[in-house]
Amino acid sequence: MAAGLAVITGAATGVGYFLARLAAETGYDLVISDEDTLIYGTVSDCLHYGADVLPVQACLSTARGIDDLLEAVGDRPVDIICAAPHLDDIGAIEGEPHGIAPSAVGCSHLIRNMIELMIVGGRGRILLASPRSAAAPATADSALFLNRFADSLRERLAGGGDSVTLTTLLLDPPVQPRGAEMGGSTATPDPAEAARLGWKALAAGNPSIIVRATHH
Repeated sequence: MAAGLAVITGAATGVGYFLARLAAETGYDLVISDEDTLIYGTVSDCLHYGADVLPVQACLSTARGIDDLLEAVGDRPVDIICAAPHLDDIGAIEGEPHGIAPSAVGCSHLIRNMIELMIVGGRGRILLASPRSAAAPATADSALFLNRFADSLRERLAGGGDSVTLTTLLLDPPVQPRGAEMGGSTATPDPAEAARLGWKALAAGNPSIIVRATHH
């Protein structure tokens, strides 16, 4: 019997991929999403652990993509949500990235919709992967948006005890969008280690955990 249902976004690559594997290894059935076709490779890897895996190839930067994922989940009780948005859809003016990534906004809409199922069920754990700070220009606005969103949502959940919790997985330095300048060191947090630490913090109901890059 499955431990429950875990919904993982950004599951094709990076932190999201490793979170999906951890959920499957822990015994959860999965609904996983990403717009990249590599999502089907994640399905294959998670099936290895005996999980029931439903992939949704959709762009969560769009209302249609969010609707497709919500439709796939249906009215099933959701025990875990792990949101790892790919912040690589930022607009640009004269080559300078700016603004809040649509994927970050979509991530907030998705969590707001799905958290209602958790509150009704009286239990649930949410993990949101986010840049730690606004230090990198390419993710500055998205980092601020996601972190403020997490803080406000935690305030809302505080009145319900610890039945539903939100953990922020803070990546330091932030993972840059493809093609963006790092402005220094190219070291970023190891996605497998970040996922492992994030999953541990999620299980414990911790409010946040910072994962820094390891320099060799």
